[in-house]
Amino acid sequence: MTSEDKKLPAEPGKPSDDDDTSGRLRRLAAGEFQLFDWLVDRFDPWLMLGATTRHRQLREDARSQVSVEDLVQEAWLRAFQHVSGATKMDPLGESYTRAMLAFFGTLLRNVSVDAVRRVTRSPVVEHRASTAQSPSSGPSVKAERKERSLALRQALLSLSRVDQALLVGYLMDEVPLHQVAAEQGITAEAASKHVQRALKDLRKRFPYLAPFEFGES
Repeated sequence: MTSEDKKLPAEPGKPSDDDDTSGRLRRLAAGEFQLFDWLVDRFDPWLMLGATTRHRQLREDARSQVSVEDLVQEAWLRAFQHVSGATKMDPLGESYTRAMLAFFGTLLRNVSVDAVRRVTRSPVVEHRASTAQSPSSGPSVKAERKERSLALRQALLSLSRVDQALLVGYLMDEVPLHQVAAEQGITAEAASKHVQRALKDLRKRFPYLAPFEFGES
């Protein structure tokens, strides 16, 4: 750990685990799959954030054929397949929330790589996400989620690219903040301020979302 890291506030912007979050994740892993809709509502904003940044990093030919929403939906389908086949969720000594953020970060990386491979293999991209049935149900729920996702995407795109890269790298990819800062050409102290300011801005724009969604500690 560098001297710069020691100056940073402890895990700025990291969502904290409460008993309700941990308990529901354990029940979901144990087979209560009706809680998957709760999982979507809880983590969808993070997936949207990660997918927006990942999409920008795709090759131009892949970006033209795969949308941010495609990446998000494919990631959720894979998450459902993974959770429904799991008998135990192991947070590896970390909080369940942080383990899930890292899990979704890995899913998005894999989905992005597969999207590029599909484009490379064929000019016609076949998206399983477009034909598979969504684990969520009810037209009103889907409409509300779509409206929220569109509004959130607009808000995320209004943030600077530096802020977006910091949020994804630090919160989802679990890269040390000083390392993400170096990649963006700023100091770790400046990066910490960027993260906290961005999260504060998102909380102001979306007060109807649970504080957890944007890293309220």
